[in-house]
Amino acid sequence: MARKEHTPHPDTLNGRIGLIVAGMRHGIHNGYIALIAWALGECDRTIVALGPSEFLSHEERATMLRAVFGPATLCFVFLEDIAADESTEDWVAYVLNRVATHALPAPTDYYTGSDIDARWYLSAFARLNDPSWAVGDRTTFESPTTGRRLHLLDRRQGTTPPNSELGILIRQRDDGWRPHVPAKLHRFIEQHYAPRSRVALQAESDFPADVPIGTRCTLLAQTPRLIYELMPDAKWRVLREARSAALNPESVRGGR
Repeated sequence: MARKEHTPHPDTLNGRIGLIVAGMRHGIHNGYIALIAWALGECDRTIVALGPSEFLSHEERATMLRAVFGPATLCFVFLEDIAADESTEDWVAYVLNRVATHALPAPTDYYTGSDIDARWYLSAFARLNDPSWAVGDRTTFESPTTGRRLHLLDRRQGTTPPNSELGILIRQRDDGWRPHVPAKLHRFIEQHYAPRSRVALQAESDFPADVPIGTRCTLLAQTPRLIYELMPDAKWRVLREARSAALNPESVRGGR
């Protein structure tokens, strides 16, 4: 039996459209989860605009968010870096134009967990001296002329470290990142976070199984200890040789 598409009850609609712009370069931590959940509870639609990342693709980060919130809950817009600074409104214009080109409604509400990020969106939503109200770690500012709102989550009251610090833990293979990321995303990050950006694994005498292409590994029982890289042909090769093989596959044979 085909699943019936959900239609919101008219009494649950308020006409508000939420927008979150975030890099999420190293994955999805609990601070982002709280911010998105806040928007979902207040808006008819929530748009997540993802910036570029050298560690995870746009679609990989969207996949993680869909895994947490459901496949049809969020709308996604993918962004690239442009030449903009805080003295111009080029960045906000670019973001809103990207939303429009995806045939999505114009946002009425902007959600952020950063005072610095909020400054980019003051002219498009609400200013920090506009009427406001606060509940716990959440403050909402509303423009008296447009009715648009800026919502600020004070992450200093929480325990989630900045995304950049989580990235350092992930790259160093320090499991300290795990408590700050939804448990159902742990394996996805292990399998999809750019392998070449992470320190080499260490194995006693044999190469590890179930690791992504590009993983690096050192065999502790081997002297001298060499760093091997798992190549696209599923063979492990010494890192220096692996680079040569990538240019000339016939130049290096062997490995596992």
